[in-house]
Amino acid sequence: MYALRHDQGSFYVSSENCLQRALTWHRRLCRLLLAAHRGLHTYCSTLMQEIPQLQQVPLESEVQPVEEILNQLTIELQLQEGHEKVAEQICRDVNQLCFQLATLWSHFLETAVLNPYILSYLTQEHHTLRVRRFSEAYFFTDHSKEICLTFQEELINRHGQIATEVRSSEYLTKMPPLPVECMDIDGDWNSLPIIFEDRYSESVQTGNIGPEYVLKHCY
Repeated sequence: MYALRHDQGSFYVSSENCLQRALTWHRRLCRLLLAAHRGLHTYCSTLMQEIPQLQQVPLESEVQPVEEILNQLTIELQLQEGHEKVAEQICRDVNQLCFQLATLWSHFLETAVLNPYILSYLTQEHHTLRVRRFSEAYFFTDHSKEICLTFQEELINRHGQIATEVRSSEYLTKMPPLPVECMDIDGDWNSLPIIFEDRYSESVQTGNIGPEYVLKHCY
């Protein structure tokens, strides 16, 4: 039996409960380490596919199956007898997974830091994401060519109404930040420009973005 003291007296926790907590803690920690390794491995593989010059980076041929390895580690731990054996096995498992993750991270840093090919790729990717972010509040409407000669007060009022609804919409206010951003340059949802484009042509195309679409898109 194990005794734990608190301000209002003593209470006891059985060794079986302590062992169960150790098993739960071991499984959670191993899952985090395996998931981190899998995520980093996947990102490295993605970079190598996008940037052919990085094919020389040493990686395992396949991503580690998280649940399969996790179940194997759990079974091995449950076979241990005695608290000391359990503690030793937990230390071995954690050390091994930490070593694998640290090794992969070291390879990634050696290859990625200040690599001109990766810098170019990330610059282009960031630019694409910034342009896509600006398009979140871009709307257009097609009109017949004759209407451009008239004053369209209704259209102006409609733009103002849509802008107000978009600015206060849950979609815009809960928009996640960019992976890499500069608030002074990129701004946030509160400063994101809402752009309307009115197109005038001989033949009006169907499927214009109007108030109904905006309401559906934002809410």
